[in-house]
Amino acid sequence: MKRTCDANHCSVRVDMNKGMCPDHWHQVPVAIQRRIYAAARAHKTSAQRLSSIEFLEAWADAVEAVATAEGRLTRNAFRSLANMVKQRQLTAGRK
Repeated sequence: MKRTCDANHCSVRVDMNKGMCPDHWHQVPVAIQRRIYAAARAHKTSAQRLSSIEFLEAWADAVEAVATAEGRLTRNAFRSLANMVKQRQLTAGRK
């Protein structure tokens, strides 16, 4: 099963367990790649990763790093999702 690369404006198909095509992944700074790997190890399932602020922020940073390198807009769904998860955790903490 395949899906598209998460880099903005990329239509390359990648395996479901990959987030970006090789060309875009190689543009992600190593420090961000390490954060992604660490968060992925800590959160084994897709559901856990998509509710992990650490994973979402690292992935958003990766998408933004590629967009910046390519001179594109950095807006991405992972940053929006990370902000939504943060807001929900803050709201849940107040109850």
